[in-house]
Amino acid sequence: MRTRRRSIGAGLFLVLIGALFLVEQLNPGLLTRYLPASFSWPWYIIGAGAVFLAFALITGIGGLAIPGTIIASVGGILYYQSITGDWESWSFAWALVPAAVGLGIILGSIIEAHWNGIKAGLWVMSINLGLFVIFWGVFRRDSSILATYWPVIVIAFGVIVLIQALFSRKRE
Repeated sequence: MRTRRRSIGAGLFLVLIGALFLVEQLNPGLLTRYLPASFSWPWYIIGAGAVFLAFALITGIGGLAIPGTIIASVGGILYYQSITGDWESWSFAWALVPAAVGLGIILGSIIEAHWNGIKAGLWVMSINLGLFVIFWGVFRRDSSILATYWPVIVIAFGVIVLIQALFSRKRE
């Protein structure tokens, strides 16, 4: 039953995406003609990620949440960069992409009701958000407190890892 549901979802996904591309091929600009002027190209990328997330929910395939969050986060970064002109931010914003993998693992675990994946997703997400903050502080070199005291985040992660190693039960 579950395999059939996944196949139906995958087939529906391919038919819808193919239909959108065919409409655009046969009548260029039709899909974008009625969009508001504020709609910019990164929204296509965010929308593609949203499609993956929607199909993850519809089909119950939690694994689709991972590419969905990756694609949507790249679209979000590109949207920020396109409206601000801050293209140099990619030097540290890349760390948000692996953080999106962690979010995708969490969402996928929730969708498939495999609760042990949530802890791994939280670790991946928190480590990469920490890297984002560290690289932001290193590359921006502004006068904010975060730019000065970013090594405290590294120390905090080290303390968390040490505490977990010292107080966790031994597994054989």
